[in-house]
Amino acid sequence: MQNGIFITFDDQYTHYAMTCLRSLEENFPSHPDVLVFYDGSDPKTISFLNSINKLHIRQYQANFLNLEDIDLGPVGSKKVFFRYILWTNQFDQYDAMVHLDVD
Repeated sequence: MQNGIFITFDDQYTHYAMTCLRSLEENFPSHPDVLVFYDGSDPKTISFLNSINKLHIRQYQANFLNLEDIDLGPVGSKKVFFRYILWTNQFDQYDAMVHLDVD
């Protein structure tokens, strides 16, 4: 059985993501693959992400989902809906995925 952890964030939430990932490493050192969709390019953040065991940085691409005509309602951001990518075939090699919201 292959499991995974899904995290998505941008530069606005880097501090929260780092805290979340440090906690994961400390409290669950044998954690499964962590798939991070990082919407940013900060070298310090990328260096930190590369230091985490079993973490894989994936390209954040808003066009994975068709969100052109979606009503954003009180959320106000299309990025929040990116987590619905979990229900696409991009994760077929995993038996189970857990979504962690970094904040």
